[in-house]
Amino acid sequence: MQSLMKKLEKSMEQERDLILQFSLWERELNQHVCKRDWKELQKVMASAKTLSDKLDKQEQTRCEVFAQLRDAVGELPDAGFYQVAVHLPAEERERLSALFRELKMAVVNLRGIVWGIDAYVRAVQGTLKGIIGEMSPMRRGTIYAKNGGARQSEAGPLILNRQL
Repeated sequence: MQSLMKKLEKSMEQERDLILQFSLWERELNQHVCKRDWKELQKVMASAKTLSDKLDKQEQTRCEVFAQLRDAVGELPDAGFYQVAVHLPAEERERLSALFRELKMAVVNLRGIVWGIDAYVRAVQGTLKGIIGEMSPMRRGTIYAKNGGARQSEAGPLILNRQL
């Protein structure tokens, strides 16, 4: 069981570090979106898949090790972290609990960054939609065909300057 605790500790540390790295990536992404630096944004986006795959793999590893530890202490398959931690020696329990809290805080921090980017992008989209609606009323609202079904407007495509 000692080796499982060490494996879980190492796995949690690695996942925490990857989440912190992903948070830095999200901050960089946010800066490029806010500056409307689309070329740099595309470069940053290219690295997302690799980092995301690493994080996904590390999370799977942590879940597998946790499941092994949970089974080793005799808890049910739906037992949470703290239900398992109760069965561990005090020193290991405290160390793993502190890591678990760090991991949760890293996730909350990342979620906040993502929500900030989402709110900004939605606000910009709403503003642009309003501007386009005022500039081009024929694109506003739903347009219906003779048969009563919704259809696209017949106005040609609108190309926006990338700097908007």
